[in-house]
Amino acid sequence: MPRTWGFRQLLISLFFLIFFQFITVNIYAMEPPTPPFLKGKFFLRHSETTRNKFDLSPTSKSVENTKSNSQMQIPIFTQDSSSLAFSARQSSLGFNPDQANYPDVYEQNFSITYDEKKSEAENWSLNTSLGSSSDKPFQRSSDDNYGLTFSWTQKKSTESKWTWMIVYSSQRAFLKGLPLPGFIYSYEPNPDFKLSAGVPFFSLNQMFNEKWGLNLFILFPQIYRSSINYKILGPFQIAVGLESTEESFLLTTRTNPDERHYFREKKIFINARVPLSHHLASEFEIGSSYDRYFFKSDKYVFYADKPEFIESTSYFKISGMVFF
Repeated sequence: MPRTWGFRQLLISLFFLIFFQFITVNIYAMEPPTPPFLKGKFFLRHSETTRNKFDLSPTSKSVENTKSNSQMQIPIFTQDSSSLAFSARQSSLGFNPDQANYPDVYEQNFSITYDEKKSEAENWSLNTSLGSSSDKPFQRSSDDNYGLTFSWTQKKSTESKWTWMIVYSSQRAFLKGLPLPGFIYSYEPNPDFKLSAGVPFFSLNQMFNEKWGLNLFILFPQIYRSSINYKILGPFQIAVGLESTEESFLLTTRTNPDERHYFREKKIFINARVPLSHHLASEFEIGSSYDRYFFKSDKYVFYADKPEFIESTSYFKISGMVFF
């Protein structure tokens, strides 16, 4: 019997989506969440994105734009009620040939996370991190980002739970150095409907039936990824979707210590996920990048004052992950 979208689930999804879109901002500088099935496991994943050559104004030179992402997690110990893990990630964004107005930039981050289960209904975790986002990472200690996140999770029923957080970041784009509160409400009445909403993000995974599904992730106000998925055979699936991304960096050449170098872009894509074994997965994606621009600002802004737009172009992305 095919599964259907419940009216109650739809109302809850729309309420959280509309409500939190108005009250939250992207100021937390939080660590990207680790998927639940990877917690306590070793994993290594890497992706490479290559864009077709395009003319880069104002130089009008034909250039290539490349991006790479790597992430690794190593469990230090895992017990029945507690675990400790080390993780590292790195990303880079650059042009070939090099451009004076658009330097290659990098993000590097190292963190340790401790989780402890207090009871069947409660657990807490502590994440400490050290990172740098710059054209020359870790060259200036004053530009390094020191982060600390404490979270407490309470199950309210078999279907729902609340997570309360305190998030500290020394290099947040807004209110840096000030611990900020946050919360997440999670609702999972069945394996085909998973909703998480709070400050500062919203996530929804819904299977309409055995073949079709919806994925939605929003980190307000600039970052989101949404897709409609179709399972072809077993774990093999394809997806069509939209994505908006934002990155910021502290350049070593700046004269204003608070000035950040931002890059924003949007994408429309077709994605294919191909599990290769129980411990190895791959992903392929093609699409078009548009509304792409750089800008500099000493405070976080929703709309850039003087953006430097670069030409839209197609791209190809390949990803791989090993875990056990």
